[in-house]
Amino acid sequence: GWIGDPMITWQKMFMEDAWGITQPVPFPLKLLAKRRAAQEAAESRWEEAQAMRLTIRTQAKLLFFEYAYLQEAVRVVQEIRNLLQAVLPVARRRFETGGDVWEALRIETEIARLENRLASLEARRRSVLARINALRNRPPDTPLGEVVLPDLPHDPVLSPDSLRTLALNAQPLLRAQRNRVQHTAALLSLSRWSLLPDLKPDLMYRQDAREWKISLGLRIPLWFPLRQVPQIRAKEAALRAQEALLTDWTNQTLRELEQALADWTRAVQEHRNYEQVILPRAQEALKAAEAGYTTGKLGFLEFLNSEVAYLNARLALWKTYTDLGKAIARTESVIGQELWLK
Repeated sequence: GWIGDPMITWQKMFMEDAWGITQPVPFPLKLLAKRRAAQEAAESRWEEAQAMRLTIRTQAKLLFFEYAYLQEAVRVVQEIRNLLQAVLPVARRRFETGGDVWEALRIETEIARLENRLASLEARRRSVLARINALRNRPPDTPLGEVVLPDLPHDPVLSPDSLRTLALNAQPLLRAQRNRVQHTAALLSLSRWSLLPDLKPDLMYRQDAREWKISLGLRIPLWFPLRQVPQIRAKEAALRAQEALLTDWTNQTLRELEQALADWTRAVQEHRNYEQVILPRAQEALKAAEAGYTTGKLGFLEFLNSEVAYLNARLALWKTYTDLGKAIARTESVIGQELWLK
């Protein structure tokens, strides 16, 4: 927003030297428009940097919960496989003593399927681990250690209206786009003010005569129909485009917030169902199947299915918990602030 550099001149007129200094002075409103445009551009870059930081945090949280789920999934699947491997000799001995062959065959098939599932889960876990270490600027195989999950809130701290207001005011990408709109508006103002003349004062000192000479010039935008007017029209079109983009991003932010809150609500409901209904019922069914198998009222496979169902319910409960963490992380990403998972 400051004026340009002055220009020092020297003239040789016959036997006389003259020294001068010229300082172009733009119209003051032009300087204000330039300063405003530069300030809005700088703030837009700052908000973009904040948006990148928020994106990295969100990616780290999503990967963390994915890694936590995969780690627990590997543990549960290994437990199921070990259980089947432990009972497989029993099924084979029963077949040798006149039992059904399909019990042993089914267990062997299930073990092979679990081995494939373990291989897939391990591959996904290593992939997620490599992505986490990439965010941490570490080698891909750097271990993370045991995962400890935080206590997650089941309900948002703020109301939906407050979250919408926060998203519109604190989302870095939206703030950056507002700065771009203001930047384009400042450039439009600068193009309009370019129709006004600029001053060009000139101060000269004649060395031999020892006298000062002052002159004042004006820069006249004589060719404004061919130069300034097209620039003004282009800046007006650019401003309309930036405003339309801001409207689109605003609607997209609100849409993403609604989706994140819907995912949050769904994850809470599923987690409560597994925690309060499904897992307790699976545990009760397992105890009943164990008692029935002991007394001979239930077959071996019915007991085994109850055991597998209980372990799968444990895994599903863990998945709903990590899904809740991911939903909260996405909500924080949309509103532009970390409120829960810090």
